[in-house]
Amino acid sequence: RRTVWANRGLHEVLGRSLAEVQALGARVLPALMHPDDWPAYQAHAARLAALADGQVATFAYRMQHADGGWRWLESRDMVRRREPGGRAPLQIVGAAADVTERVAAAEDRARLLATERAARAAAEASDAALRLAQAAGNVGTWTVDLATRAVEWSAQYYVLHGLDPAVHAPSQRAWEHSIHPDDRARVDALVAEKLADPAAGGEAGYGVEYRI
Repeated sequence: RRTVWANRGLHEVLGRSLAEVQALGARVLPALMHPDDWPAYQAHAARLAALADGQVATFAYRMQHADGGWRWLESRDMVRRREPGGRAPLQIVGAAADVTERVAAAEDRARLLATERAARAAAEASDAALRLAQAAGNVGTWTVDLATRAVEWSAQYYVLHGLDPAVHAPSQRAWEHSIHPDDRARVDALVAEKLADPAAGGEAGYGVEYRI
């Protein structure tokens, strides 16, 4: 087998001259293809030989650039001529496109998704540990977005207040109404003071005791 013709674009992709590729002849693929892709190429060649004339088989593989790096190519091949009376291909024609950037983008997306999954798993594990610690310490937590006034309550917060998450939606008003009437004015005054100057509490924040 030998390489009869290869277009100029392919040589440019690999940083090689037409003469260099033609000199390799039948050795062009085993010489330049990534070793890890060679077994898959042999399976591709067998699949191609079994296809009907005119049918196309697609194969993605790496070829070595003249600078030593690897370029991903995607080839669409078909058998053009076979041995008389036989199935063995005598000539295969194909068109190879450089898909290195597409493969790199797909790998970047896969890495990003893997990172996101890992971060999500870590966050879920952290949340589970926090829920366990809160249940063990009988501690509930709540958060308030001061810009939107959106409120979130932890699972243990519901337990402490004897509330059903399916019935009671988190809200600042619901929290305020849960405070004992004798403590309400004191708590409201402290909250108003801290909201007026959120930085005043420093990293330690502030605390207040009240009945519910």
